[in-house]
Amino acid sequence: RQRFHQMLPRVYRNLDEIFAGDYEGMTYKEIERNFGEESILRKKDKLGYRYPRGESYLDLIARLDPLMHELESYVEPLLVVSHQATLRIIYAYLVGLPRADAPKIDIPLHTVIRISWDGWQSFEETRFAFDEHDFQQVSQNDGQQFL
Repeated sequence: RQRFHQMLPRVYRNLDEIFAGDYEGMTYKEIERNFGEESILRKKDKLGYRYPRGESYLDLIARLDPLMHELESYVEPLLVVSHQATLRIIYAYLVGLPRADAPKIDIPLHTVIRISWDGWQSFEETRFAFDEHDFQQVSQNDGQQFL
């Protein structure tokens, strides 16, 4: 029987959300209302669109590349807790989807996605969804409506 020992959590800044630059802290609706042209550009090319003084999905991919190489070297199970855009890129990488599809991947809130991978080609995915009553409410806003 294999036994796992508790490990201290590690914080990797590479896992931060896409930096929205000038629009950091704004909702998508606020950007659409106040900066309609930018909103249209983002909708046309979500992968390549870079927020003014911010990042794009392509920038995020470059930021995650060294971390993914490190994570691939681990042999023990990993739990990655991050933001939706970051998790889309990691998910696409692990299951072999083209990066152009990553921005469209549905990563639901309050869900653990377990990916068991053989290290070569096949993987198995299991999703464990939790409803809002499974969590103790700490604040009024969990930040998910913002960029």
